[in-house]
Amino acid sequence: MNSLNYRKLGRIVFYTIVLIILGILGGLMVVSFIGKMQRDFEPAVSQVLQGVKNPSAQLEVYFSPTEDVQSKLISELQKAKETIDCSLYGITQEDIANTLIEKDKSGVRVRIGLDKMQAAGKSDKHNELIKGGVEVRIKKLSALEHNKYCVIDGRVATEGSYNFSKNARLQDNSFVIIRDKGIVDKFGKQFEYIWARDNPLIVTEWYIKRIK
Repeated sequence: MNSLNYRKLGRIVFYTIVLIILGILGGLMVVSFIGKMQRDFEPAVSQVLQGVKNPSAQLEVYFSPTEDVQSKLISELQKAKETIDCSLYGITQEDIANTLIEKDKSGVRVRIGLDKMQAAGKSDKHNELIKGGVEVRIKKLSALEHNKYCVIDGRVATEGSYNFSKNARLQDNSFVIIRDKGIVDKFGKQFEYIWARDNPLIVTEWYIKRIK
């Protein structure tokens, strides 16, 4: 074998060794990166999984018609000790309305904000609620009050697409029970804004602009 072939063979061996070393270093870097990712994300993943498995977690999620959302809603309302504040598109479901009336009679302060157009419907239960002692305010503006949430004792909020209606349990709807204080407080503050805005004794800025 002449010197030229030796030099070619030497280069091949050299480059092969370099590639092997680079491969080993690259593999070590990948292993180190994966390890770091696991350390960083494992607590978050664990927390999420705990929330799914643990019924006392800060979030509970349900879906109709595959789950009995109405029973979950009524169960949360029945647990109220001090206050129930709901901002709703409307309420036509008799069992839910009766639960709110019963809680009001038991000493719980119940306040319900409703959409103007929906409250005008024949099936809406707002008159029954008022007769039962529940405080009801109907939005004066034409833009929809399309919420479906309640704040219970300032500690729990229920929210989702689930209307308080006769047909909601047959429809595809979501329903979330929230126990996170920061989130519940935000729902509470928004309700207070809605409740103050819809005070029938207040002439709103919107109305003043309309009559000018």
